[in-house]
This record gives sequence, structure tokens and C-alpha cells, in this order.
Amino acid sequence: SGIFDTGSFELLVRSTRCDHCAHPTAPYDRTKSDTYTKNGTVAKHVYGSGPCISMQGYETVTVGPMVSEGQSFWEIIRHEIHAL
Repeated sequence: SGIFDTGSFELLVRSTRCDHCAHPTAPYDRTKSDTYTKNGTVAKHVYGSGPCISMQGYETVTVGPMVSEGQSFWEIIRHEIHAL
């Protein structure tokens, strides 16, 4: 599950890599995935709600009936966004 932001073109997820990401839903945990591939690139994403630092990886992503294998995504490792 996630928060869809139609103004963004990249996929960012709350991750177990983020020690202070607090939210009622569970964060993404790469250690529980058979399809996760590490990239390791770290980048800063800046949004109107605040900045976050993320690490790039690849994963099989499913939205409804659509499946994307090897989908690039970013695991949030640190942020200053109050909604997360």
C-alpha cells in the first residue's frame, strides 16, 4: 500500500532502512523479498513537504493487475517529511 503522488515520477517507499519513519502501516523490508536487487545509489529528493535521502534498488512492483519486474525504486533512509 502507499500514498500516490501524481506529481512525482519516481517510486519512493518507507523502508526498514529508515530508523525514524513512523507510520501505521509496515515499511518495505528488502530482507523479506526474493526479487529485490540492490543498486546502492544514494540521492536526495526534495518535495514541497520536505527533503528525504533515499537508496535506489530494483523490485517487482504490482499495482492492481499490472506487474513491473525490475522496477527502479527508492527506499527512504532519512527524511524530514511529517506525513511519513
